[in-house]
Amino acid sequence: MQGKSLAFSLLAAMAVLALCAAPLASQEQCLQDAWDYLKASKYEPAIKAANSCIETFARAATRKEEALQKQHALPPAEPPTEADKRRIFSQGIVNDVAAAYFVKGEAASKMAQNGSKSAAEKAVFTRMATEAYEAASTYKHAWAWDPKGWFWSPSEAASDRLANLKQSGGPGHRQ
Repeated sequence: MQGKSLAFSLLAAMAVLALCAAPLASQEQCLQDAWDYLKASKYEPAIKAANSCIETFARAATRKEEALQKQHALPPAEPPTEADKRRIFSQGIVNDVAAAYFVKGEAASKMAQNGSKSAAEKAVFTRMATEAYEAASTYKHAWAWDPKGWFWSPSEAASDRLANLKQSGGPGHRQ
């Protein structure tokens, strides 16, 4: 009887772990969807997918970012060491939420630039881009992996985009 009880307990524990792990898989998928839509110039679905990541994970990412601010220096700008890479990948939620905000900013900027039918609509998308870039820039510890083989900072990229928006008065100006 104890064997059955132990087996049931192990099975229950595995089920709980599987349920807890499920959001991480969807976190990756919503961000991947957002990037895919952005690359395909499908800006409204990109914003929707980015919002899904943000709504689901931003609170936890903010808590993690606050903890990282207390624990670690930022990874170096030079190619990171293996220890830096492990640390970067271990903070996935921060990386993904910052990247989701960046994608949202890029998509909203494109919508303001190309998809707006009126000045009011352009203003809405410009404000959305600005807010998304501002949010992304707060995740100072976030790093994203470019499939071409390097890390980049969504925070720095968003700060640059934000400065360009403010300088030019709109999303059309890029560096």
